[in-house]
Amino acid sequence: MPKHNSGKDLVHYMRDVVLNAAYPGYNGEPEGFMRSDYENFIDIVHLFFKDMDSYPMHFLMHLIHAGEVVGYNHPNTVISEHWHYFYVQACKNFHMNQETKDQLNSRLSK
Repeated sequence: MPKHNSGKDLVHYMRDVVLNAAYPGYNGEPEGFMRSDYENFIDIVHLFFKDMDSYPMHFLMHLIHAGEVVGYNHPNTVISEHWHYFYVQACKNFHMNQETKDQLNSRLSK
């Protein structure tokens, strides 16, 4: 993979969701270690699925499952709607049926 790719961008978005930055805005760049701007997220999602054959399946499934959890359960609607879009696109690209929120939460609570 090239150093800069859409997969890395999505990981930066996910880091912003699941981690608390010790020094928010430390590098001062939206494309840095963590991203909170969602203006380019949809474009990055489309690029990611155009390149999905470049990624190991293990990585893809972890990112898709994380995106599903965030998409269904994050309290910030901007974040949850964007990650839910990612999850829906993943299901379409992999020809998978989408889980409902209740199915997801039931599966995770077992």
